[in-house]
Amino acid sequence: MRYYLGYCDFKWTHVDTRMEHIWVRRQVGDEIYALVESNEWQWHLDRSSTPSLPEDIYCRCSIHVDVPHTPEGTHFKLKHGGNYTEVGIGQ
Repeated sequence: MRYYLGYCDFKWTHVDTRMEHIWVRRQVGDEIYALVESNEWQWHLDRSSTPSLPEDIYCRCSIHVDVPHTPEGTHFKLKHGGNYTEVGIGQ
């Protein structure tokens, strides 16, 4: 199942770099970021122009994660599912 975890704005030059994941981690928090990374779940980072900053310099990144139907995924859904929006796409 795919969950929407939030969004962040950062410079287009940070796309596909380590800095992008620093912004993502800042938005979702250390616990969720570590959980996704340790379970090797798939991040889906949808980038578009930001409506609040100069769009030629900054982008908006919508953060999604695919949570599989596994015991770890069930634990995520029970513990954190109420905090995030389920978008219904994914595994």
